[in-house]
Amino acid sequence: MSSEDIGTPKESHDIRLMTYIPLAVCATALLISYLGASFENLAMSYLSRQDRWLLVVAAAIAMVSAWNIRGRDPIVLSPRWRAVATALALCVVCYAGHRWLLAGYSLTRDEQMVLFDARILASGRLVAPLPAEWVRYADALNTWFMLPIQNPSAWASSYLPMNAALHAIVGKVADMALTGPLLVGIGAIALHGCARHLWPGNREAPLLALMLYVGSGQIVFIGMTTYAMSAHLALNLVWLWLFLQQRRMTDTAALGIGFIATGLHQPLFHPLFVAPVLALLLLERKWQRAAFFAAGYGAICIFWLLWPKWMQTLVVGPESVVPTSGVDYFTRLIDTLRDWRADGLLVMTLNLLRFLSWQHILLLPLVIASVPAIKRGGLPAALAYGAMLTIGVMLVILPYQGHGFGYRYLHGVIGSLILLAIYGWVERARIQRVLRTLIVRTTVAGIVVLLPLQAWMAHGLFAPYARASQAIDKTKADFAFISEKGTHFAHDLVINRPDLSNRPVRLITENVNEHLIRQLCRAQPSVVIVSAQALAEASAIFGIPTSDPATQHNAGLPDALRAAGCRVSVL
Repeated sequence: MSSEDIGTPKESHDIRLMTYIPLAVCATALLISYLGASFENLAMSYLSRQDRWLLVVAAAIAMVSAWNIRGRDPIVLSPRWRAVATALALCVVCYAGHRWLLAGYSLTRDEQMVLFDARILASGRLVAPLPAEWVRYADALNTWFMLPIQNPSAWASSYLPMNAALHAIVGKVADMALTGPLLVGIGAIALHGCARHLWPGNREAPLLALMLYVGSGQIVFIGMTTYAMSAHLALNLVWLWLFLQQRRMTDTAALGIGFIATGLHQPLFHPLFVAPVLALLLLERKWQRAAFFAAGYGAICIFWLLWPKWMQTLVVGPESVVPTSGVDYFTRLIDTLRDWRADGLLVMTLNLLRFLSWQHILLLPLVIASVPAIKRGGLPAALAYGAMLTIGVMLVILPYQGHGFGYRYLHGVIGSLILLAIYGWVERARIQRVLRTLIVRTTVAGIVVLLPLQAWMAHGLFAPYARASQAIDKTKADFAFISEKGTHFAHDLVINRPDLSNRPVRLITENVNEHLIRQLCRAQPSVVIVSAQALAEASAIFGIPTSDPATQHNAGLPDALRAAGCRVSVL
């Protein structure tokens, strides 16, 4: 690093500090992975198998990128086209990634429920009628993440419907899998629009914002899935872009976006994002505008909080048993808080490390650089409080996120963090020329090195389960029995279409009783029992021995099925 590029020791120190922060995060991850090796949790498993190595590579890239750095102007595309070009490129990458890297497969129950609900909505209904012969045995079909009602006459997920509705709309004109990629592209355009509005005389700020966006593996890889998080990020950025216009028409449009965003899947994430921004209206004494949004969001929140009760009336039948808790959001919250564990703080720490390992290398250093802007208040403070509020609320409610690239529950505020990073870049005016070059270098290195490494990790997780699911389909049996003990997350392989038109119909072995066996086998159908050996590739991901832990449970199942009249084979 030459003195010609950085004129003073202080400036040299600031650049080095930018590169030391990723190194410090890496050291923290390595220390926690060593000290917490005995902690059995999916978040710790991800830290040891993926995140710490991503952070090691990121720290190395940061250090190498700062070597002999010189401030050069990057190539700046026309402001009119760079966001569109970026959006189109991301759409192509995310869609190709879904089909190739993720094998076109929905791994988790969250993703599967989106497609499940989208098929129902595409048929013009809110719920799908459950065939009468399955009413008493719905649990065998896997009703996890559905309303906890025994013997329902219809079924749909317990999630809010707007993410599924977006997929259903796209599915009417194109491949439903294009929804996530399109949302990623919309998010890029909206982020560019926000940056141009906030820094109207700065041609580089929008470009640097796009670099941080493209350099986020979390944005790219979640965009390959059906998770609601891509919609949260895109709609939050569109909402902010509209809000910044400060016109009644755009405020009205922002409320429309808020209605969709609040109803994507849980009624919590979007309000946590907008609440600190709307609080600015009170601080600025803009009473009329504040009252407009308060009334609008009051109606929005009441509507979506009542949604589960309305859905309950559609799925309850004459044989249904409705529990006293778990249907509405209040009792769900109480049940969740009751199950909170003392290790929640450690889990959240692991989540944040995973979040950083799937972001642009310089996102955290630049956000830290924005602290002076945050202290001055205004929009930077509101964006920061939105992120902190989300972390704090999820720490209390649900520290565990399950699967996800990065930390999914922070996905909706990645745009806020990117804008804060640009505030941080602006704060470092004396080193902007060199810092700009550092951003370009780390972005290129992240795309060339980190994204392929993340792609390999993503494929390694999805492909074994996708192959197991394809093998089950290829049996062309009438029914498939899958034991939850077969491997980790084996219950996620038990997914059926709303009309049960899929073959084989997949059943959770542990939820099948003698009465159901007699009913199924009456017509002498073909039945396949999925052994843990068939799931050995998925088991290897988590270091599970290739022995069959489900054999004991399945020991008498083939004979019971044959005795009832079924034709049985073992996969």
